[in-house]
Amino acid sequence: MKKLLIASTALVMVAGAAAAEVKVTGDARMGLSYQETTPAKAPTAAQLNAVVVADAAVAAAETAFDTTPNTANLDALTAARATQAAANAAVAAATVPASLNDWTAEYRVRTKFNLSGKTDSGLGFGASFIVNGTKGVADVTGSSMVWVSGAWGTVSVGEGVDAGSDSVGLGIADIGYKGIGVDDLAEGLYAATAANINYTGTFGAITVGLSYDLPVSRTVANSGDWSLGVAYKGDGFKVALGYDAGTVNTLTIGGGVTMGAISANVIYSMPDVGNDAYGLDFGYKLNSATVITAAYANNGTDDAYGVGVAYTLGGGAKMVAGLGSVAGVTKAEVGMTFSF
Repeated sequence: MKKLLIASTALVMVAGAAAAEVKVTGDARMGLSYQETTPAKAPTAAQLNAVVVADAAVAAAETAFDTTPNTANLDALTAARATQAAANAAVAAATVPASLNDWTAEYRVRTKFNLSGKTDSGLGFGASFIVNGTKGVADVTGSSMVWVSGAWGTVSVGEGVDAGSDSVGLGIADIGYKGIGVDDLAEGLYAATAANINYTGTFGAITVGLSYDLPVSRTVANSGDWSLGVAYKGDGFKVALGYDAGTVNTLTIGGGVTMGAISANVIYSMPDVGNDAYGLDFGYKLNSATVITAAYANNGTDDAYGVGVAYTLGGGAKMVAGLGSVAGVTKAEVGMTFSF
């Protein structure tokens, strides 16, 4: 999931009473990943037939709505498209190519540029983007966004904004230095909505996040997805609620607790189409430098579990290792992460 970048100031420019600041931060990782070799898998005849039936139902619903554009036909079309999306997702999940190698080398380097300033009246503003270099992938610049903020919260616009439900900290920990995917089984349903505008505000112990996918062109339709998240943070605990309205509508609840060296998080997602998904993690801080984490997740079809350990070396460097099983496939990782 998302990795936090530890900021280091690269350049500060001051003009009169107003200050503009440019910060350059970064992170990197390298290591070895293991995944047991597996044969190719294909969807069943029933899954393929479900796609054919769903496609026909959508075509019929579209014709009915075009002929008689009323509320009943619109609801029928929306339901047919949701069923179609679920059928296509089932086929995609069941289609797995054969793996050739069990151990692979992996690395990633990211640099994030944060630009910020403040008006004479105290209104904050800024922008950010990431330059990403990953093994086997051409270097790309992405996750760009622009924002304004005040005591009322922050409004962000761009491709790098979070879904509203993702703005309030729902989720569980993964295992390994880059993640073997235990958390993905539990988190695959929430925050799956598209978003390019986000509002997040914190008022005392309550944080609210709201996002929407607006069109960015007069000739390209937007998805219309929206997402809402609300969280309450108390002394040593947090509870959160998220709702994502997209192709599939999903209600998610979650929370976490910290008691001394022990921490735990839980998440449960309930979509209007398909199976529920849930997951939990437990962490134990063995000493000031070592944290042991265990996690479990289930999406109604497969389960995943694993245990990992992270050792802080200082200066922004960590050694991380993890071992587990995701959808019946054994996975392991050992590597290092760096923050700059």
